[in-house]
Amino acid sequence: MAGYINYVFLAWLPVYLMEAHQFSLKQMGFGAILPELGFAAGNMFCGVASDYLIGKNIAGSKARAWFAGLGMLFCCFGLCLTALAISKWATLIWLTLALGFLGFTMNSSWTTCSDIAGRYTATVSGWMNFVGNIVGGAAPIITAWVVTRYGWRAAILAAATAGIIGAIFWIFVRPDVPLKHRFLEAAPR
Repeated sequence: MAGYINYVFLAWLPVYLMEAHQFSLKQMGFGAILPELGFAAGNMFCGVASDYLIGKNIAGSKARAWFAGLGMLFCCFGLCLTALAISKWATLIWLTLALGFLGFTMNSSWTTCSDIAGRYTATVSGWMNFVGNIVGGAAPIITAWVVTRYGWRAAILAAATAGIIGAIFWIFVRPDVPLKHRFLEAAPR
Protein backbone atom coordinates (compact mmCIF):
# COMPACT_ATOMS: atom_id res chain seq x y z
CA MET A 1 0.00 0.00 0.00
CA ALA A 2 3.01 2.26 0.37
CA GLY A 3 3.39 1.92 -3.40
CA TYR A 4 -0.14 3.22 -3.88
CA ILE A 5 0.59 6.36 -1.86
CA ASN A 6 3.96 6.87 -3.50
CA TYR A 7 2.54 6.58 -7.02
CA VAL A 8 -0.31 8.97 -6.26
CA PHE A 9 2.18 11.70 -5.52
CA LEU A 10 4.68 10.74 -8.20
CA ALA A 11 1.91 11.09 -10.77
CA TRP A 12 -0.31 13.83 -9.35
CA LEU A 13 1.60 16.08 -6.94
CA PRO A 14 2.19 19.03 -9.33
CA VAL A 15 -1.40 18.93 -10.59
CA TYR A 16 -2.74 18.61 -7.04
CA LEU A 17 -0.77 21.62 -5.84
CA MET A 18 -1.86 23.77 -8.79
CA GLU A 19 -5.52 22.68 -8.98
CA ALA A 20 -6.44 22.15 -5.33
CA HIS A 21 -4.29 24.88 -3.77
CA GLN A 22 -3.72 27.37 -6.60
CA PHE A 23 0.07 27.15 -6.57
CA SER A 24 1.60 29.07 -9.44
CA LEU A 25 3.92 27.14 -11.72
CA LYS A 26 6.92 28.71 -9.96
CA GLN A 27 5.53 27.95 -6.47
CA MET A 28 4.73 24.41 -7.54
CA GLY A 29 8.27 23.92 -8.78
CA PHE A 30 9.55 24.73 -5.31
CA GLY A 31 6.68 23.14 -3.43
CA ALA A 32 6.71 19.79 -5.23
CA ILE A 33 10.30 19.08 -4.21
CA LEU A 34 9.69 19.45 -0.46
CA PRO A 35 7.55 16.30 0.00
CA GLU A 36 10.09 14.28 -2.00
CA LEU A 37 12.92 15.63 0.16
CA GLY A 38 10.85 14.62 3.20
CA PHE A 39 10.52 11.14 1.70
CA ALA A 40 14.28 10.88 1.20
CA ALA A 41 15.01 12.15 4.73
CA GLY A 42 12.52 9.71 6.28
CA ASN A 43 14.00 6.86 4.28
CA MET A 44 17.55 7.65 5.43
CA PHE A 45 16.56 8.32 9.04
CA CYS A 46 14.71 5.01 9.28
CA GLY A 47 17.70 3.10 7.90
CA VAL A 48 20.15 4.68 10.31
CA ALA A 49 17.81 4.42 13.33
CA SER A 50 16.77 0.81 12.75
CA ASP A 51 20.36 -0.29 12.06
CA TYR A 52 21.47 1.48 15.24
CA LEU A 53 18.78 -0.19 17.35
CA ILE A 54 19.52 -3.61 15.88
CA GLY A 55 23.30 -3.14 16.02
CA LYS A 56 23.19 -2.16 19.72
CA ASN A 57 20.89 -5.13 20.49
CA ILE A 58 18.23 -2.69 21.67
CA ALA A 59 15.78 -4.25 19.24
CA GLY A 60 15.80 -7.20 16.88
CA SER A 61 14.92 -7.15 13.21
CA LYS A 62 11.31 -6.69 14.28
CA ALA A 63 12.23 -3.01 14.78
CA ARG A 64 12.02 -2.64 11.01
CA ALA A 65 8.41 -3.83 10.98
CA TRP A 66 7.61 -1.39 13.79
CA PHE A 67 9.22 1.47 11.88
CA ALA A 68 7.25 0.50 8.79
CA GLY A 69 3.90 0.19 10.55
CA LEU A 70 4.31 3.37 12.56
CA GLY A 71 5.64 5.19 9.51
CA MET A 72 2.52 4.16 7.60
CA LEU A 73 0.23 5.29 10.43
CA PHE A 74 1.93 8.68 10.75
CA CYS A 75 1.84 9.01 6.96
CA CYS A 76 -1.94 8.45 7.09
CA PHE A 77 -2.27 11.05 9.82
CA GLY A 78 -0.27 13.52 7.73
CA LEU A 79 -2.41 12.77 4.67
CA CYS A 80 -5.60 13.38 6.66
CA LEU A 81 -4.21 16.73 7.81
CA THR A 82 -3.19 17.46 4.21
CA ALA A 83 -6.76 16.81 3.07
CA LEU A 84 -8.14 19.12 5.75
CA ALA A 85 -5.59 21.92 5.34
CA ILE A 86 -6.84 25.18 3.88
CA SER A 87 -3.58 27.11 3.51
CA LYS A 88 -1.34 26.08 0.63
CA TRP A 89 1.73 26.18 2.85
CA ALA A 90 0.09 24.15 5.63
CA THR A 91 -0.80 21.61 2.95
CA LEU A 92 2.82 21.47 1.90
CA ILE A 93 4.06 21.01 5.48
CA TRP A 94 1.63 18.16 6.22
CA LEU A 95 2.34 16.52 2.89
CA THR A 96 6.09 16.72 3.48
CA LEU A 97 5.68 15.08 6.89
CA ALA A 98 3.36 12.44 5.44
CA LEU A 99 5.81 11.46 2.73
CA GLY A 100 8.68 11.64 5.21
CA PHE A 101 6.97 8.95 7.26
CA LEU A 102 6.22 6.99 4.08
CA GLY A 103 9.99 6.84 3.66
CA PHE A 104 10.13 4.81 6.89
CA THR A 105 7.89 2.21 5.28
CA MET A 106 9.77 2.04 1.99
CA ASN A 107 13.11 1.57 3.73
CA SER A 108 11.76 -1.10 6.04
CA SER A 109 10.05 -2.97 3.20
CA TRP A 110 13.30 -3.74 1.43
CA THR A 111 15.31 -4.62 4.52
CA THR A 112 12.52 -6.81 5.85
CA CYS A 113 12.67 -8.86 2.64
CA SER A 114 16.30 -9.61 3.48
CA ASP A 115 15.46 -10.48 7.09
CA ILE A 116 12.64 -12.82 6.12
CA ALA A 117 14.03 -14.47 3.01
CA GLY A 118 17.75 -14.98 3.63
CA ARG A 119 19.19 -16.51 0.49
CA TYR A 120 15.83 -16.03 -1.28
CA THR A 121 15.92 -12.26 -0.79
CA ALA A 122 15.95 -11.56 -4.52
CA THR A 123 12.83 -13.65 -5.10
CA VAL A 124 10.89 -12.17 -2.21
CA SER A 125 12.02 -8.63 -3.11
CA GLY A 126 11.01 -9.24 -6.72
CA TRP A 127 7.52 -10.36 -5.70
CA MET A 128 7.15 -7.45 -3.29
CA ASN A 129 8.21 -5.03 -6.02
CA PHE A 130 5.92 -6.68 -8.58
CA VAL A 131 2.83 -6.48 -6.36
CA GLY A 132 3.75 -2.98 -5.20
CA ASN A 133 4.05 -1.78 -8.78
CA ILE A 134 0.75 -3.37 -9.80
CA VAL A 135 -1.00 -1.55 -6.94
CA GLY A 136 1.06 1.58 -7.60
CA GLY A 137 0.29 1.46 -11.31
CA ALA A 138 -3.42 1.50 -10.55
CA ALA A 139 -3.05 4.46 -8.16
CA PRO A 140 -2.91 7.28 -10.76
CA ILE A 141 -5.96 5.84 -12.54
CA ILE A 142 -7.94 5.43 -9.33
CA THR A 143 -6.90 8.90 -8.20
CA ALA A 144 -8.05 10.45 -11.48
CA TRP A 145 -11.42 8.73 -11.13
CA VAL A 146 -11.84 9.82 -7.49
CA VAL A 147 -10.80 13.42 -8.23
CA THR A 148 -13.19 13.61 -11.18
CA ARG A 149 -16.14 12.35 -9.14
CA TYR A 150 -15.43 13.55 -5.59
CA GLY A 151 -12.54 16.03 -5.64
CA TRP A 152 -8.97 16.21 -4.40
CA ARG A 153 -9.82 15.92 -0.70
CA ALA A 154 -11.43 12.53 -1.33
CA ALA A 155 -8.43 11.38 -3.37
CA ILE A 156 -6.02 12.28 -0.56
CA LEU A 157 -8.26 10.52 1.97
CA ALA A 158 -8.37 7.47 -0.33
CA ALA A 159 -4.56 7.39 -0.23
CA ALA A 160 -4.72 7.64 3.57
CA THR A 161 -7.14 4.72 3.62
CA ALA A 162 -4.71 2.65 1.58
CA GLY A 163 -2.08 3.52 4.18
CA ILE A 164 -4.28 2.32 7.02
CA ILE A 165 -4.68 -1.01 5.23
CA GLY A 166 -0.90 -1.16 4.81
CA ALA A 167 -0.33 -0.40 8.48
CA ILE A 168 -2.66 -3.26 9.42
CA PHE A 169 -0.70 -5.62 7.15
CA TRP A 170 2.53 -4.67 8.94
CA ILE A 171 1.11 -6.03 12.20
CA PHE A 172 1.42 -9.52 10.71
CA VAL A 173 4.97 -9.14 9.37
CA ARG A 174 7.47 -11.08 11.44
CA PRO A 175 10.98 -10.33 10.17
CA ASP A 176 12.40 -12.21 13.16
CA VAL A 177 11.07 -15.50 11.74
CA PRO A 178 12.79 -16.59 8.51
CA LEU A 179 10.55 -17.65 5.65
CA LYS A 180 11.76 -21.27 5.63
CA HIS A 181 10.65 -21.66 9.27
CA ARG A 182 7.18 -20.43 8.41
CA PHE A 183 6.74 -23.11 5.78
CA LEU A 184 8.18 -25.80 8.02
CA GLU A 185 5.83 -24.83 10.85
CA ALA A 186 2.82 -24.83 8.52
CA ALA A 187 3.68 -28.08 6.74
CA PRO A 188 1.53 -31.09 7.61
CA ARG A 189 3.33 -33.87 9.40
